[in-house]
Amino acid sequence: MNFNDLKIFRTIYEVGSLNKAAQTLGYAQSNITARLKLIEQELNSALFVRMPKGVQPTEAGNIFYKAVLNIQAELAQVSAKISQRKKMLLGSETLISEVLSHNNVNYRNFSKIVVKNQNDIVKEAASHLYDIVVTFINMGNSHIYNLNKVCQISTNYAAQNQFAFSDKSVPILINSDPECAFRKRTLKDLIDKTRVFEVDSLQAIELLVEQGKGVALLPSKAIEERHLVKLRTNDILLKYYLYQAKWID
Repeated sequence: MNFNDLKIFRTIYEVGSLNKAAQTLGYAQSNITARLKLIEQELNSALFVRMPKGVQPTEAGNIFYKAVLNIQAELAQVSAKISQRKKMLLGSETLISEVLSHNNVNYRNFSKIVVKNQNDIVKEAASHLYDIVVTFINMGNSHIYNLNKVCQISTNYAAQNQFAFSDKSVPILINSDPECAFRKRTLKDLIDKTRVFEVDSLQAIELLVEQGKGVALLPSKAIEERHLVKLRTNDILLKYYLYQAKWID
């Protein structure tokens, strides 16, 4: 059994299917099946029960899964310390800007800042080692990261002028990322969703609003910097989470 076998087993366990595990890892299903068979032979125990639509972990499989998580977490910490890896920050476009501005985080402390959609952050954080991960998604209990802080970002609906929202020809702009907190809040608040228009980038949304081509829920800081009009008297606070790698002292 090797380290890659642990990754294969964990993927099968988490997706609940040999076929999906093969697709996720980019292997042929026959290879996944063969590796699983060797793992089970080495442990002298069946780890999964084959079902009509996937696999179900046995008691031994549940025990081994917990062991694999611990092994991988320890390996991550050892690898980080041995290689003296440079610090990396992971987050969405919005939250990285927020963290660098309001959480005493200096961008010069990082050799690399990685921007991902909310939909991809959790997967990216599990696949690669980051010193700080900032996300709107609660990642729950993690063997790699500690929840360092629960924060809030001030937001408001913004437009070029105060009459834009009542003009039905002006679209309501939302991010195309389904996990975007701004998108979720906007869709929750809107009764009439016929004016909704999706845009891939927050920066593009801000630019369109500045040009009078849309209304959007934006960070209050961006509204002030672009001299836009707030459409609500009180700001809307959106919760986000700042995680720190467990190997950081």
